Amino acid sequence: MLSLYRKFKNTNPYIFYGFVFFLTFWLVYATFHTLNNFFPELLKLYLDFMGASTQWVLWYLVALKIEAHQIFSGSGIWYKNNLIVVINESCSGINLYIIFTTLVFAFIKGWGRKLLVSVIGIIYLLLLNDFRAIISVWVKIKSPTYYYFTHEVLFLYLLYGFLVYYWYINFKKHGIKLKTNNE
Repeated sequence: MLSLYRKFKNTNPYIFYGFVFFLTFWLVYATFHTLNNFFPELLKLYLDFMGASTQWVLWYLVALKIEAHQIFSGSGIWYKNNLIVVINESCSGINLYIIFTTLVFAFIKGWGRKLLVSVIGIIYLLLLNDFRAIISVWVKIKSPTYYYFTHEVLFLYLLYGFLVYYWYINFKKHGIKLKTNNE
């Protein structure tokens, strides 16, 4: 069985690592969602943190008098007694964390390095996602016409761009090397 594994890995490395990526994605996806099912309060705490930090930054640093309140589906942001934004599960960035963790665990060598790169990358992504929420609420208040572009296009590309860039830097330093029989 081990010889079949080595033969397939060496003769078809791109197919092999595509399969590794698929299996890793499935395992990471299942792990994240299982943890979310067993500990839903973690997601709720994170969404509350996003709402509170958005309120703090916009209230104290930008002088916009907004309020963040916990609601059933996440955290609601009110401005002048109107609910303007709901920070819910789709804003949490779980898909970003799943894709990033999959890339790291599938293509970076060494378990310690995989864990370190994953934790640092997810912390960066959490902070960038929180920054995205702050800027999106500010844009929604100041120039609602650009809200969709800011929230759904600009920051989405920036977050995924950072994800790929940070992974690529680590992959170039510590990633697997593809070898075929021809080399």
